[in-house]
Amino acid sequence: MRGPLDPQGKSDYPRPNQPWQCGADSPCPLGPTAGGQCTHGSGCHPLQQGDRWLCNRSDLRGGTCGDGPTPDGKCCIQFRCTPVGSQRSRRGRWVVGIFLATVGCLLMLLSSGWRNEFIVPGPLSRSHATLIVGDAKEARCASCHAAGGATFTEWLQHTTGSAELDPTQAALCMNCHKETFSRKFALSAHNVPLDELQGKTTWGEEAQRTSEGRIDPADPIACSACHREHRGLEHSLTAMSNESCQACHKQTIDHFATDHPEFNDWPYRSSTKIAFDHATHSGKHFAKEKQEFACSACHVEGESGGQRTLGYEVSCASCHDAEINTSLAEGISLVSLPTLDVDLLAENGVNIGAWPQAANFDFDGRLSPVTRLLLASEPGASKAMSVLGSNFSFFDVDIEDPQQLKAAGDVVLQLKDLIEKLDSNGSEEIVTRAAKLVGRPLTLEEQMGLLANLSPSAIVDYRNRWFGQRKDASIEQPSSSHKQSGVWHRDDGSFALRYRPAGHADPWLRQWLDLTVESSKGEQANIASQQVNEMFAPTAPGLCSTCHTAERRDGKIVKIHWQAKQPHTKQRSFTHFSHTPHLTQQQLRDCSSCHRIEPNEIAAAAAAKQNFHYSGFAAMEKDSCATCHTSRAAGESCTQCHHYHVTAGGNGLVSPQVTANFFEK
Repeated sequence: MRGPLDPQGKSDYPRPNQPWQCGADSPCPLGPTAGGQCTHGSGCHPLQQGDRWLCNRSDLRGGTCGDGPTPDGKCCIQFRCTPVGSQRSRRGRWVVGIFLATVGCLLMLLSSGWRNEFIVPGPLSRSHATLIVGDAKEARCASCHAAGGATFTEWLQHTTGSAELDPTQAALCMNCHKETFSRKFALSAHNVPLDELQGKTTWGEEAQRTSEGRIDPADPIACSACHREHRGLEHSLTAMSNESCQACHKQTIDHFATDHPEFNDWPYRSSTKIAFDHATHSGKHFAKEKQEFACSACHVEGESGGQRTLGYEVSCASCHDAEINTSLAEGISLVSLPTLDVDLLAENGVNIGAWPQAANFDFDGRLSPVTRLLLASEPGASKAMSVLGSNFSFFDVDIEDPQQLKAAGDVVLQLKDLIEKLDSNGSEEIVTRAAKLVGRPLTLEEQMGLLANLSPSAIVDYRNRWFGQRKDASIEQPSSSHKQSGVWHRDDGSFALRYRPAGHADPWLRQWLDLTVESSKGEQANIASQQVNEMFAPTAPGLCSTCHTAERRDGKIVKIHWQAKQPHTKQRSFTHFSHTPHLTQQQLRDCSSCHRIEPNEIAAAAAAKQNFHYSGFAAMEKDSCATCHTSRAAGESCTQCHHYHVTAGGNGLVSPQVTANFFEK
């Protein structure tokens, strides 16, 4: 409570919560109103007694005044104030002025041409530092941020939600990284299509947003969610914490040893491209030859310190060359003549014209897969072969069925036409027909592989031997008994023009197999598929399927794996491992410390059960890694063993098996 008011004294009450205060020498006790108006207060409220007015001011307020009220009952003490702004009011006006001046300066600054230099939050990393030098310096922020090139008005509209800035930052990232990631799946979780991701994971309820902070895998994930910029030249853009990974994944892994699931057959779960069974070779083949099964015989330390597998010539040729060369000894026919009963065909109204006398006695013989493919490029031959069956033999022709006899005659006529065109057009006829089968032009490398130096003289020699020499023929005829590896020769016993491959990895045989596989996806799919199965059979010339695996879809071969690894592919799995840092430990330099070969019967049973080629190794155990991978030793960060981005050939797709390896748990 304030003390008694001294009517003659100046009040020092500052009214801190009011915008106005009295500035008079004799201020009123109430002070100005909130609007700055004087209240015109009186010192007392006179009390009337009879015809007189008495002062009723209390002692606490100074007692009765000496003069008393006026005759008309008014107090003789009237307070008049001069309202002035309080300290609070003056301070407020000063703050508002400073605020308006600051806003004005910012408006001018943010509308200027050098605003980006002013608002940059920090230096770029070394990877992106080139974005602000040279010709790119003008764009600066706009190289990665759409807001960098927007006006201040557009910023305000974006802030209020009335307009969006385009393109997004992630889209600008893709302008530079378009060769690394597919735009279609760049913002998808792990760059994997959503249906494939959900089909191979146990997302379940966590596909919906929960209180645990898990995100919907259908939501796009911006690049900047993981790659944080403006933290200096030495900052790693790829550095990620475990918390970043677990923002999405339901299972929390605080420590590798206690929380990480078992490996579930990693890294041997997926099919190997080369069908090499370590268990069988160790327990059977090497034991039979009384040879030591040593890892170092096939695997050596590479230049970078990692493990490198030696090639066929060093690791496999000593055992496999002999049987491969035996399978190729007869060669593979480009064209061959079946034996026919020409008179029977003529009696049924099928005229095939001239036919070698040596091949005229009965229906017999099979066309080689290469011949069938070349014939299948022509509609007439394709239609006739569909009647007889894409893998038919002339021995099976029903001589009492006019339709089959006519189809056989049509195939023979198409075969003669092929031989004539080979004679007149040379090897170009093979290239033309092969291009029809695959529905595209062939590269020069593919053409060279399909022809394997097939000379015009070899074609002319074959045609002249069985159908007589043409009058305009002037090419010297080679000897038909010349049979060498990797050369063409005429086989009079089977009426064929044959090629003898040059042993393992012969480019002619490989190119024809690849072309046949590609043809099985086109118009002649049924015929080509049969030829693939015959050429890639276990006993086919070259014995390719003994070691090389094939990728199948709906029971059909869609790709043949010629190499154990594909050095030029962009595909990588979720899990990565490098031998280099591990081989520094003496106890790990022996491969068998981690890779244990299972008994042959267990390996065979596992391969049959899981329906893919089995490596023969027992699954690795998590405990083998957990000994060293702790927070105080080798580390236990997620990114030490797992990739986030998974790509294949730049299209952002991964095989279902690759996805399953990572998301099994």
